[in-house]
Amino acid sequence: NTKVEMQSMERLRQVVNESLANGLYSSAVFFADKLVALSSGNSDDVLLLARGYVGNKQYKRALHLLTVWDLPGSSLQALQVAGQCLLLAKDYEAGLELLGEDGPRPTAAPAEAEKAKGLLATICVLRGKFYEAVENRMKAAEAYKEALSHDVFCYEAIELLVDHHMLTTSEEMALLESLSFGEDEIYLKHLYTCKLNKYATVQATQKNYEALDQTYNLYNNTTTLATQAEHLYYNNDFNEAYRLTKKLTDKDPFCRDNMFLVKK
Repeated sequence: NTKVEMQSMERLRQVVNESLANGLYSSAVFFADKLVALSSGNSDDVLLLARGYVGNKQYKRALHLLTVWDLPGSSLQALQVAGQCLLLAKDYEAGLELLGEDGPRPTAAPAEAEKAKGLLATICVLRGKFYEAVENRMKAAEAYKEALSHDVFCYEAIELLVDHHMLTTSEEMALLESLSFGEDEIYLKHLYTCKLNKYATVQATQKNYEALDQTYNLYNNTTTLATQAEHLYYNNDFNEAYRLTKKLTDKDPFCRDNMFLVKK
């Protein structure tokens, strides 16, 4: 009966979500495929199946599934997964057609607006990566800045802008000033200020490192250590940069941010 069918589908959704979370993508695909049939193509179930395909590196298959059910034009989540598929498949032109200025722009319901911020930021990051792939750095930088306007927690956008040298010093400062941080997010402002000020004098960012140490206990965090070591390196304090990077290496030898180890 209908009640039993609903219970079965809810159990299947639980199994699929657990399989995705645990990296058991073939299991996720197997059960999500049955779920899509049982629910007659419920959009959330189709999306679960697409994510299973992505986990199995079947990017074109996932994109085909989403397109057949016409989801990228109506769902932010589907648009994000479709964009991810095209990026992983290195189909950059198609990615720009989908996520570029003329692509679909599904909107979230008012009740989902807060949750949608992260999705909108992710879509902007994907758009920026597509623009970078076709060497349009200006458009890429605009996309990454837009990502941060949607969600200040989109650290990947900050990292791409800084590590790929996409902004001038004045543009970095303007970006920092444009971001809105809540009262409980001031630690994030300190972290971003340190990341964006790597060419500034040590004195200019000292208060930010002090706050991260004394107020938030984040001074010995790997990201903070790497950022300060880089800052010291660009200020020609090679001995202190060496000390911090050596400390970071001892703590986390596989940290990819550990770029400024000065050999003695």
